[in-house]
Amino acid sequence: MGMDLYNADGGRYFRFSIGAWRSALALASEYGWEHWHTPAYYMVNDGQPVSADEADEIADALERALPNVPDEGPARSTVTPEEYQWAHEHGELPPDLTGEELRERMLQAVMSTTAAPEPERLEEEWAGSRDYLEKFVEFCRYGEFNVY
Repeated sequence: MGMDLYNADGGRYFRFSIGAWRSALALASEYGWEHWHTPAYYMVNDGQPVSADEADEIADALERALPNVPDEGPARSTVTPEEYQWAHEHGELPPDLTGEELRERMLQAVMSTTAAPEPERLEEEWAGSRDYLEKFVEFCRYGEFNVY
């Protein structure tokens, strides 16, 4: 179970586990993003839209947070959007990404908690996974997206 984000133009895709999605939004909020809707709006995956303007605000806030996200640390158990999409489309792991590490990451992504992040600083929740947040910022810059 996770949050699948599709740009309104249908050309781009991003995926978060539920826990990572919640953590990313909490981090954006900590760095100045103000929800346009109730927090619950963002936590269901009914295809609800996030406007281009709001996506830009999320990206701006996360860009302010990125310098404070530690380079080192246990990377979040994230599966890249490309890895997930391949697995979803083909019903198997990508040939060049098979192996115990990817299987473990996919399992952890599926089993991730839905609880709010508990680290004292949200930045540390993303330690070692700054690149994933950077990819999400890039995704947001493409404009409106829907959450499924």
